[in-house]
Amino acid sequence: MDGYALDLENVCKSYGDVRAVDGVDLKLPRGCFLTLVGPSGCGKTTLLRMIAGFEKTDCGTVKINGKDVTNLHPSERGVKTIFQNYSLLPHATALANVTIALRARKRPEERQTRRGVKTVMARMSRREAETLAIRALRSAGVDEKLFRRKASVLSGGEAQRVAIARALAFSPELLLMDEPLGSLDAITRAELHKTFAALRSSEAPAAIYVTHDGADALATGDMLAVMDKGRIIQTGTPKEVYENPVNSVAAALTGECGLLKGKVSGGTAEFASFGSAPAEGFSDGETAEAAVRPEQVKLTKGKTASVTSCVLSGANYRITLGVACGTLIAYSSEPISEGQPTGVKILGQLRPMHIAEQ
Repeated sequence: MDGYALDLENVCKSYGDVRAVDGVDLKLPRGCFLTLVGPSGCGKTTLLRMIAGFEKTDCGTVKINGKDVTNLHPSERGVKTIFQNYSLLPHATALANVTIALRARKRPEERQTRRGVKTVMARMSRREAETLAIRALRSAGVDEKLFRRKASVLSGGEAQRVAIARALAFSPELLLMDEPLGSLDAITRAELHKTFAALRSSEAPAAIYVTHDGADALATGDMLAVMDKGRIIQTGTPKEVYENPVNSVAAALTGECGLLKGKVSGGTAEFASFGSAPAEGFSDGETAEAAVRPEQVKLTKGKTASVTSCVLSGANYRITLGVACGTLIAYSSEPISEGQPTGVKILGQLRPMHIAEQ
């Protein structure tokens, strides 16, 4: 058995002339929590459905813990999926929702008969199911006072925790989550991030968490994969991708940033008054881009930039700046009028990126 919980090789899926997933290769180590981020329509959910077995692959292989499951039924893959809509039984309690799911699935069991030991498919006993359900609910951070409460009166965050517990109760080899926080408010999302952090530090299965939200992408996983136009364009730790995005798509999906454009000559990209940076792998005359995060932008005295917008954002003002070679974003404790000139200094080294495919 290899060391990967999931191994995708050249996985593809088309719908007519539309290539939804285009030759994806991905290796997920055991116990790893991967966040898959990408814009709407980039193929994230289709890829997740192929891993789970809900969609057939057009080409490529899907291996889970070294076993080729490409052509296996979803129930034979050892995978559980958590969706955004919870799918709980509204008139059953939180505990019953998990218990019923466990007892609905039959499993092989050896029984003594007159003709000897016989293997039969049997349901789990209610007592065993409740024991496993309680353990899973606790692992998912569900308050014990909610165990006997009907799902119909649970809040969105409480219901999502029950859905997570229901998946964990089966001890899956791989856990898939398709934008599970998409319909929740900011406070509840923050609380559930703590639950996911606890799962990462426990003996929980390897997991893939799909989102289009940059804050989710950075806060949730051990690893981050960026998907665009059916392909995975970058993988790494959240910090690596945030600091060194491969292109403007990866940069925008992992947080706010401004973009500068510069021409490459002799292995160097020139970004107007902001200086130059080494540009390996570029041709002379090619245009390079550089992502600049707000924390890299310092406002100074001068007239190298013009304020194009100023919007209150929490305790500070979000300032959008037009400069000779692009746009920057900065934060200021004081407002600055639109159209007003200002000076700008960029902290740290600019890192040239290839322009994303259109």
